[in-house]
Amino acid sequence: TKTYLGVIAGASSVFFYSWNEGATNDTALSSRNMPGVVENFRSLLGELKALNPVLASPNLAESPAIEPAVPRGFFACAKQGAGGRSYLFIASDLFKPATKTLVYPAAAGKTAALLRGPLLPGASSSLTFDAEGQAKLTLPPQGAGVYLLESMP
Repeated sequence: TKTYLGVIAGASSVFFYSWNEGATNDTALSSRNMPGVVENFRSLLGELKALNPVLASPNLAESPAIEPAVPRGFFACAKQGAGGRSYLFIASDLFKPATKTLVYPAAAGKTAALLRGPLLPGASSSLTFDAEGQAKLTLPPQGAGVYLLESMP
């Protein structure tokens, strides 16, 4: 989620670092004792590699808005990839599941399918924008998703 929050904020690059966890193998925070964290990291790197051409493009001038707007909550941006395809990057910094309204007039009458991100219980696997460009979106705690914007059939 923090990586996608950086992308949404306009980061032009992302880097990761590791640190010496000490000589002990039983440290609660040691990645050696948390193989799930390592697998999540590998998965994220795969997502970033697949999205590299899109990530390298600047955020579009018109950004999706989130309603209700609160100091904390959901953050979003739109990027354009090859062939004029539009991508919506959305992330939540909340510690509980939440549903908000995504407002993006450029998406009026279109759908957006989840391309990358965890499909967790209650998370939106697709978005359907009404004529005003509004869609309901649910994300899990600290959730993030990349949606590919498509035209309605």
